[in-house]
Amino acid sequence: AGPEAGAAAQTAAEGGEAPSAWERVLYGREGAPPPPPRRRKGELRLEGVVAPTRGDVRNAEGGLVPGGGVLAVRQLSLSTPDGSRRLFSNVSVDVQPGRHLLVMGNSGTGKSSMLRAVAGLWDRGSGDIARPHTADTMFLPQRPYCTLGSLRQQLVYPRTVDEWARGSSLGTDGSLLDALATVQLDRLAERGVEGLDAVRDWGDELSLGEQQRLPLPRGVLRQPKA
Repeated sequence: AGPEAGAAAQTAAEGGEAPSAWERVLYGREGAPPPPPRRRKGELRLEGVVAPTRGDVRNAEGGLVPGGGVLAVRQLSLSTPDGSRRLFSNVSVDVQPGRHLLVMGNSGTGKSSMLRAVAGLWDRGSGDIARPHTADTMFLPQRPYCTLGSLRQQLVYPRTVDEWARGSSLGTDGSLLDALATVQLDRLAERGVEGLDAVRDWGDELSLGEQQRLPLPRGVLRQPKA
C-alpha cells in the first residue's frame, strides 16, 4: 500500500473520514482543516482582524504656530495602520506664509500619509503638528472629483454658489474666469459667463489633466492660510 492509503487508514482508525480526492487537491494529503470550535452563546470572537492601536501624533489645530508660520511639524514619525512598517522617521518642517513646500519621494514612502496626519486623519506614529483651523485650511484631493452641476458650482465647491457670493470678496464672475486662466484652463475661461452656467458631465467633458487642475481655482478663490 502507498503512503496515501496509509494516511487514509490512519484517518479511518482515528474515527474520521478519509479526505476525498478533491480535498487532497485543495488542501493536500491531510485534507480540509478541522472546522473552528463552536462559540458559546453570547461569545464574541474576531478572527483575522488587526486590533486598532492608539497613535501618539499630537495635532494642534488653531493654536499658535511656532515661528509665525502656517504649519509646523516636529519629529514626525509615521507607521502603517497595523504598526508593522515604519513609513518615515523624525521629519521636521516649518512652512511660512506665502511659501511653498514640495514633498518628494518614492511610492509607499508616506507622502500621502503625511498629509493625512496634518489633516488629523492619521495618528499611527509620534510627533507634533501645529496648523490653522480647519476653516482656514484647504486640502485638494489627489484624485479629481467633479460634482454634478454647472462649471460655476465646480469652482466654488464645497460651498454653494450663494454662500460663495455672500461670503467672499472674490464672489464675482470675473474672479472665476481669472482663476480658470491662472491654472491654464483658458479653454473654459474663453466661454465667458455663459460657460460658467453650462451644465455638463465634467468627468467626460474634461481630459484627466484638466480634471486634475479644476480643483486648483478653488484654492485661488478661497485663499486659505494653508
